Amino acid sequence: MSRNSFIGFENLREDGGFQIEEFIWDNKPRIHVGTIENFRDEPKIAAKRVSFMGEKCLDFIKSNPVFQEKYRIELSPEEGLWKLYLHLDPVAWFDALMSRPNETRGSVIKKARECVNNVRETYYPSRPENFIYDPILSKSYCNHHGECVRCEYFIDIMQILNADAETNRNSITVNKSCPWFVETPKIYCRSCNWYAEQERIIPFDERLKMPLGDYSLKQTDEWIVISRLEHVRELLVFPTKHKTNKDLIKSEEFWAWVLDNLVKNFLGAFCSRGYPLNSFAMNFGTWESELAKDKNAVDCHGHLHLCLKLDVVRKMEYKYLGIRGKVNDPYHYGLLDCKELETSRLISLEISEIKAGIKEINSKLDKILTHLNLNK
Repeated sequence: MSRNSFIGFENLREDGGFQIEEFIWDNKPRIHVGTIENFRDEPKIAAKRVSFMGEKCLDFIKSNPVFQEKYRIELSPEEGLWKLYLHLDPVAWFDALMSRPNETRGSVIKKARECVNNVRETYYPSRPENFIYDPILSKSYCNHHGECVRCEYFIDIMQILNADAETNRNSITVNKSCPWFVETPKIYCRSCNWYAEQERIIPFDERLKMPLGDYSLKQTDEWIVISRLEHVRELLVFPTKHKTNKDLIKSEEFWAWVLDNLVKNFLGAFCSRGYPLNSFAMNFGTWESELAKDKNAVDCHGHLHLCLKLDVVRKMEYKYLGIRGKVNDPYHYGLLDCKELETSRLISLEISEIKAGIKEINSKLDKILTHLNLNK
């Protein structure tokens, strides 16, 4: 079985590029794509490798469309080394194995059960944390502000173009705007309905001194960081201009900014030892659109998940209102995958296997009883 690794410079080709071996998904829906040394100390080199491996993950999905509906790329540390994994949709993985001619129903069920058991055996939940600071209440925003702005802009242009045509001007009477009972987002995307909630923004420059309600973007801002609505230790990094996760995962510029400016220089100041994050995660397909305002969006606004350590959040809470109360464990995507695999496929098939086994035992017992009765 081949291994995928990017340790040091041992995986450089003669032409200086990175090489990668075959993606193996025979035994579990979690593919080890590569390992990065000096991840913490050399963020720019790490950014180059992450963007390269991310692009190879997209190539694999493109050549295996059975997995394209939803998948996830994660970066997490193991034994001091950061490893990049491609997580496939467990249900699609199960169905793909079932369609293989060299697999039997029993062998696929066995592999799936081993995957679920392995994930659950390695999960150790943290104890519940108390709030030192009360979380900031979230406001209700217009969920379709991008559409409202586009509609108003279109109507204004049409009225200007048709200013001399009374009939045409009068025909444009419907002006879609944000409802009066919701907040109008200040930071939003014209291409989709994404927006940033002002109260959850994490400023990391001189704008920290101003109220969050007055926070606005600079011309040079390419990314914005906000906390999650749920009380979990996660930050979300969004591009200020419309980009999808397929754009972000293979962008060396994006990863260099995240690993160097955001994590090493900003978040690192709140970490007394070690790395300030437990993991990075980026979702694709329907997993990506779960945080979108439109759950059916295909090319929704991209975002990266940063899973913070508890001591980092505790030190940030005093200054950063948006992170207050975000102390619970980040979502364990592996457990969510196990739940989906069990409820959608595994449990029903295991029950069918058990029933078939019981039926076979009963049949053998009937034969034994018949044989005993005949010998009386």
